[in-house]
Amino acid sequence: MNRLMNRLFRLCALVALAAVGTSPASADLILSTPSGLSAGDHFRFIFVTGSSTAATSSDITAYDTFVRNSVSSLYGTVTYDGSAITNWLAVGSTPTVSAKDHLGGYSSSVSVWRPDGTQIASSLDTATGGLWSGISGVGSYDSVSRYLDGSSADYTNVWTGSANDGTAGLLPMGSSPNVTVGHTYYFANWLFTDPPGSADASVSYPLFAVSPELVASGTPSAVPEIDPATGGSALSLGAGVLAMIEQRRRRGLKAG
Repeated sequence: MNRLMNRLFRLCALVALAAVGTSPASADLILSTPSGLSAGDHFRFIFVTGSSTAATSSDITAYDTFVRNSVSSLYGTVTYDGSAITNWLAVGSTPTVSAKDHLGGYSSSVSVWRPDGTQIASSLDTATGGLWSGISGVGSYDSVSRYLDGSSADYTNVWTGSANDGTAGLLPMGSSPNVTVGHTYYFANWLFTDPPGSADASVSYPLFAVSPELVASGTPSAVPEIDPATGGSALSLGAGVLAMIEQRRRRGLKAG
C-alpha cells in the first residue's frame, strides 16, 4: 500500500510540473502599466512585429491585418487592465494614408512607450520629444527595439514608407520597386534610415505597430507578464490529488 501511494505521489508531482513547464508557450500576454505613468494618463504601446512581410500592398488595412495576425499567433490574447486588445495598428504610410493620420493625427496628450516600460515619446506630435519630431524625437528617449513581450528585437530594417514627421515618404508602402525603411536600433531616424533609405518591396521585413490609445490604470509595473493561469490550475490540481491521497493514508493508519 505504501509503495503504491509513493508511486502516486511521484506521478502527480510529475504531471503538475510538466503542465507548468509547458504552459508559457501557449499562455496569453498581459501588458502592464509603465512606471512613469499615473492613473488616468493616455498612452500607447509601440513595438516591432515578431514576424515579417513584404511591402507590396498599397492598402493600409492589409498591414493592420498582418500586425493583428502576428500578435495573435505569437502571443495569443493580449490584455491590458483586464481587457483584451484587438485593434492593433501598423505604423506605416501608403500612397493615400500617412502614418500619423492612421494613428489619429497629431496629439500632445498621448505618450508612447515600449512594452518593457521605456518611454519612446512624450506625445504624438512634432514638438521636441514627440513621436513625429524627426531627428530630435525618438532619440530623446530610446529606439523602438522591442517585441510586444518586451524582449529585444532583431537588428533589422523595418517597413515604414514614411518620413520622420509621420507623413508619407517618397517611397510609401505599395510603391514599386522600392519602399522606405526604418530601423529597430536607430534612435532618431527610426522611420527613415539613411543609408539605405529604401529596399526592394518584395523582401520581407517586420513592421512597427502600436496599441490603440489606452488609459493608465493605478497599478504601474514596467514588465509584461505571462498569464500564469494554466500553470496555476495544474499546480492546484496536483495539490488537490496529493491532499486526497494523504487523507486516505491517515484514515488507513487510524483503521490499523
